[in-house]
Amino acid sequence: SDVCSSDLCNCGMGCRMFALSTDIGFMLAFLDPKSTLPFSENFTISHRGTAVNTLLATMIACIGAPLFNLLPYPMTMAFSDMKETSAKVSKDAAKLFESIAVYYCGKESSVVIEQGIKMSVGLRAEIDGMGGSIGAAWWEGFDGGSRGTVRALMDAHMTLMNDVYDRLRAVLVAVTSEDFAESHVKVAEAIRGSTRKVMKAVTELLITVTDAASDGDISSSEKADLLKLIKDAKEAVKQLAKDFDAVRRTMNKPVNEELLGECFFVVSISAYARLVWEYAEMMCSNPPKGAGIMDGVMSGIKSTWDFSAMTESFHMNFAIKHYLAIVFCWFYAVYVDG
Repeated sequence: SDVCSSDLCNCGMGCRMFALSTDIGFMLAFLDPKSTLPFSENFTISHRGTAVNTLLATMIACIGAPLFNLLPYPMTMAFSDMKETSAKVSKDAAKLFESIAVYYCGKESSVVIEQGIKMSVGLRAEIDGMGGSIGAAWWEGFDGGSRGTVRALMDAHMTLMNDVYDRLRAVLVAVTSEDFAESHVKVAEAIRGSTRKVMKAVTELLITVTDAASDGDISSSEKADLLKLIKDAKEAVKQLAKDFDAVRRTMNKPVNEELLGECFFVVSISAYARLVWEYAEMMCSNPPKGAGIMDGVMSGIKSTWDFSAMTESFHMNFAIKHYLAIVFCWFYAVYVDG
């Protein structure tokens, strides 16, 4: 039953194999009439018992493992790293969006776009690395006090940056295929100023809201600053839409195939701005809260023994396979090998 429960529960592979190895070792010792291994008997716990010694050794290892990793001292703490990485990712993403927008509003192609593509690969790696620090930060404070709130805010920020990156890659597709024809140059000259205002407003908003979220509490002054920056970003996007519509109408063609790339560019950077200001509005009105120590522990226990997870194909196949193997070995040991 111990083996079956360890196989079915939603735990890591290391935990599964540890449970299998110890349970099988105990079972073989019980089955072997020649075994001299001592065990606690008659509901009396003995310090000489093999199972008790295994439990004590496991407890010492579980306590010692994190302590040994702190000696002589950690190179960096996950809690600090996630905040620093979040700030860096926001700055890098905003800077990259600005450079691509400025390039697109130019008159000719250049190697700048190749540099932007290369930088986007590095940005993707930075965003992917955020999840590790956010997850590891739980173990450093168990979401106690404001630490849980900061971790929840950083997790929301990671979701934002993944959405922003999707918009960035979409813009790169449009920009790399641009031929900088006469119609493009005409549109670019008309929207260059408003595009830069959008980029500047969104960059300032994104960096400000990231810094405000890093301490776990958005004060009234920070909220006032964010609301002002949100308003500036919305006005900048509105002006961009007006400028683009005005220059589009001068071409006297409702659906101009030559401007499909420009339409996509304006929509994409407007969507980028909307993602950022919606995130900032959420931070001002309904920011996510940390789960707390007890809620986090209970959530972990519930997820470990979640019936829907335990009955999925991976867990069931693993449990059935090892249970049948153990039953076969048991019959072989008793009735064949003696």
